[in-house]
Amino acid sequence: RVSILADRVHGTSIKIREPDPNLYIYDADRDLVDSHDFGKRYPISHYWDPNESKLLACETRTVRGISLDNHHVSGGRDAPLEYTPLGLSGMSEAEKKNNTYNPLSTCLQKTNGSEPALQVSTLFVTSEHGILLQDVFSIEPPLEGLLGVQVPRLFFTRGADDEAKSSDTLKKSNEVVLCSRLMRDFAGLDDAVMDEQTRAALLDFSYYLTIGNMDEAHKAVRLIQSASVWENMAHMCVKTKRLDVAEVCLGNMGHARGSAALRLAKSEAPELEARVAALAIQLGLRDDAARLLTECK
Repeated sequence: RVSILADRVHGTSIKIREPDPNLYIYDADRDLVDSHDFGKRYPISHYWDPNESKLLACETRTVRGISLDNHHVSGGRDAPLEYTPLGLSGMSEAEKKNNTYNPLSTCLQKTNGSEPALQVSTLFVTSEHGILLQDVFSIEPPLEGLLGVQVPRLFFTRGADDEAKSSDTLKKSNEVVLCSRLMRDFAGLDDAVMDEQTRAALLDFSYYLTIGNMDEAHKAVRLIQSASVWENMAHMCVKTKRLDVAEVCLGNMGHARGSAALRLAKSEAPELEARVAALAIQLGLRDDAARLLTECK
């Protein structure tokens, strides 16, 4: 497979380029191009897992683009059209005069006061199902940018002037620090239980959950014996609201009280969020339980 990032070009006499919000992937087996639209975000880098051919990580950014409202003509109809380049729509006259405007800092601003400037999306790419979004999370300081992915970790750059030093730090130079974080499906698991079989089983489990094949998801993890792995999977079931998988996890954890509480919630609570909240309470995820209960009608 070949993954491609592209730009769009608008206009004829004056050509204006802007990033394409789509990630394109050419599948040689089908001789077709699939695409994933990030909406108001633009992919700026992407990396394939060197060992898992179906896993792709993509970094996206919000960019303030150009609109026709920014274009205006001065000096008559034959005067040249003035336009504001991509990402520079916030430039003031003083910044133009003093050349103090920093377009990169503008691109990194949060939009609408809440949307994060940088995000990382992990996707599954297969010939059978095309491109499927697996997880999305924000890049928060001190992390600066995505560098790669290799299950179970994503790798990032981080500024070297940060005082907090993570145990995940791999290499330090005068300019940057290379660090990593576990993918969502592997959060809470240490290297002692992260053998090759467990890694492959959890990735397959996540993939089958993403495509909605619960039978294969059960088969993928049935040989796992580690209680901490099952607990992590139960936590993930709170986020995905997969109560059928949660029952399997609680059984393998030996969590009899949790299993009984979940069965009771499924028989008495009419709303899915309330049932999942009962699971979250048994797992000690009080913040998630409170959020789910507020979502109930």
